Amino acid sequence: MRPPRAVPYNAMSSDRPVDRARGGYSAKGITGMALFETMRENTKIILWITVAAFVLLIFLAWGADFATGGGPGRGEAGVMARVNGERLYDREYSDALEQARQLYEPQLEGPPDEEFLLMLRANTWSQLIDRKLLLQEARRHDIVVTDREVATALLYNPPPRLRANPAFLNEQGQFDMQRYQSWISQTNTAALEREYRELVTQEKLRMILLAGVAVSEEELRETWLDRNQRASLAFVQIPYVALLRDAAPDDAALEQFLSARRAEFRQPERVRLEFVRLPKGPAQEDTLEARSEIQEALQDLRRGDDFSLLVKSYSQAPRSRWGEEEGVYLSREELRPPEVAQAAFSLPVGQVSDPLTSADGFHLLRVVDRRTEDGVEKAKIAELFVPIRMSYETNYALQERALDLADSTEAGDFRQAAASLGLEIQDTGLVDPQGFLPGLGRLAAAKEFALRGRVGQSSRPIEAQDAWYVLHLAQRQPAGDPPLSDIRRRVVNRYLEEQRRHQAMDRAEAILELCRTGVPLASAAGIDSVARYDVAEDVPRQGFVRGLGREPKLLGLVFAARETGLLPRMVVGQMGVYVAEVIRPAVFDEQAFAAGREQLRRELVQEKQSRVINDWLTELREKARIEDFRPVVAST
Repeated sequence: MRPPRAVPYNAMSSDRPVDRARGGYSAKGITGMALFETMRENTKIILWITVAAFVLLIFLAWGADFATGGGPGRGEAGVMARVNGERLYDREYSDALEQARQLYEPQLEGPPDEEFLLMLRANTWSQLIDRKLLLQEARRHDIVVTDREVATALLYNPPPRLRANPAFLNEQGQFDMQRYQSWISQTNTAALEREYRELVTQEKLRMILLAGVAVSEEELRETWLDRNQRASLAFVQIPYVALLRDAAPDDAALEQFLSARRAEFRQPERVRLEFVRLPKGPAQEDTLEARSEIQEALQDLRRGDDFSLLVKSYSQAPRSRWGEEEGVYLSREELRPPEVAQAAFSLPVGQVSDPLTSADGFHLLRVVDRRTEDGVEKAKIAELFVPIRMSYETNYALQERALDLADSTEAGDFRQAAASLGLEIQDTGLVDPQGFLPGLGRLAAAKEFALRGRVGQSSRPIEAQDAWYVLHLAQRQPAGDPPLSDIRRRVVNRYLEEQRRHQAMDRAEAILELCRTGVPLASAAGIDSVARYDVAEDVPRQGFVRGLGREPKLLGLVFAARETGLLPRMVVGQMGVYVAEVIRPAVFDEQAFAAGREQLRRELVQEKQSRVINDWLTELREKARIEDFRPVVAST
């Protein structure tokens, strides 16, 4: 039985340009002791540290974009990256990826799809980069972790994967600390000690970073008021949308309006990009390779190999579908895809299916057991799943095709070169290079090219998560004052917006004047056909209010009022102009504030701490010299 094929290619890049001459990706980037000595008395706190250290890195790294930089050479064999000169080995990545898969795949309802695996690989990669940066900072701060600190953390705070291990669960399914500690006392914990030494190091670094984080009394009070203070009001709204519905301003009025506001309508530099997109996806060869692998597994089975061992060797299904002690019972609805569900409830128990084909890949499965729980039939299966995914070779072929186009356009016409290769050209139209690029989104390398490229120039191939791109700068329009004809719709909308506001203000002023004479607000609203009267009770200081929407200027005046009655002036809001009266003013409940004060302080401190760490880690990444050799490692 041969080992399973290497993990198929899946891009985790931050859209890097590629050049044949460099043999891969271009190097230029587009853009406290006391705590641990008292762990025994603070188990919950330290458990939070253990779990949060992992979760925080995953959160901070989610979708992180790392720029490559440094030297133009290839990576060393077995080295995936260098972080400020420090090597990150491919085995580190493989081990971390497998741990992440074991942690997350049992939570899936079916086999992991391409999107999940892409996220898992990207997050694992980003987490490892952050880990290197954190440990480098710890060394810079001369942080030392003692054996005693490691032993205390390890003894009283097992990692999440061990807390979930069935061997350490009691009859009620709860984690049994005594079982775990008994196991620890008889086990070689060298690997766990290394892991915990890093976690304790990270916690000490975190304590240094957060030493000065505090929440002032003013911040506490304002946040409590935002969340808890309420007021009630009645209001009349003159909605903008009800005015000048059929207005059609003439050119003379628009020209006069435009000439008085040239700076407002001045356009920034705009560019037009032509581009070719080569979408990523499995090729026919990838399907054939996956089919060959499932057939080889079937041959091994027919030669007498144990199916359970084959599952462990070949399968990329979640461990919950590996059968035996790791397997779980799943209903027909929980089993995906349908082909697997059908076989799981039709095959005799113990029998292995013929190869099954689904949109995800190829499957062999054996029904380990079936039973009924609460009237629902469930099956435990052992599934050998080989997914169909894009291989490194397929991605390399796409890269070569993109390079062919880029090389051809250096000596000729972009459109002609694309046509000769049978590639379709797309066009962004004239757009702001700093904004959203139609068809390209916010691809960082595309923005960089749009900003710095010259007209007629084509880019080198750019790799994104889902495609390869080659760009061509077809047009660059300088910043300036456009004529009315070019921006007529925009000017009309702005002109009508201003006219509606002035008209709404005149109507609201008439209603306010009537109220000042003693006429009730509800009655005064009757003089205007478009006026809308409503009452809003128990309104919060911030957020969306039923019947009112988001009107911070109006609510600001309401919550500043200390008495009931008519507000002294109208309010020009986002959706209309308002005349309002306070029915019940906001009050400050000192007793309620005192009762919730410490809990609120803890929440705000945690929020501030998260921001501090996030900002600090972002700055670390931006300053770091990260050389990414993943494609080079994959090809060696």
